[in-house]
Amino acid sequence: MKTDSATIPLSARGPRYRMIWRWHFYAGLFCMPFVLWLASTGSIYLFKPQIDHWLERPYDRLTINGPLATPSAQVAAALASEPGTVLNAYELPRTAHSAARVLVGQGSAVHRVYVHPQTLQVLGAVDEDRRFTRMIFRLHGELLLGRGGSMLVELAAS
Repeated sequence: MKTDSATIPLSARGPRYRMIWRWHFYAGLFCMPFVLWLASTGSIYLFKPQIDHWLERPYDRLTINGPLATPSAQVAAALASEPGTVLNAYELPRTAHSAARVLVGQGSAVHRVYVHPQTLQVLGAVDEDRRFTRMIFRLHGELLLGRGGSMLVELAAS
């Protein structure tokens, strides 16, 4: 007569069976907070372009009436505002009324400088690692713990 394992009492299944299920239970308890955390931060990061656009909206509604300065002049204005830095990247203005985004850096520190494309006025600057979506990225990938946090995330994901 064939028996279904669901009908066999837990006490009759043996210590190895109970050990595996106990390990499975504890592994689930360990992983569940990571799964919830990664689902939450990943859901936020999924909307990175929309969030960045919303947070940077003051730099996308500029009054521009005349010829624009050259990109090299915009970069020079950004470099002058952050002494000792070098050019890392230049992002073209998103619209005809947007500021240029110039990424300047010194060592591993990178700053995003918003430059008015006509007047060359520096409208603002922010440390790239302090931007909201960058913080979400680091929370998602490494729990703000560096390599150790990244290893924990990978272990839980595995």
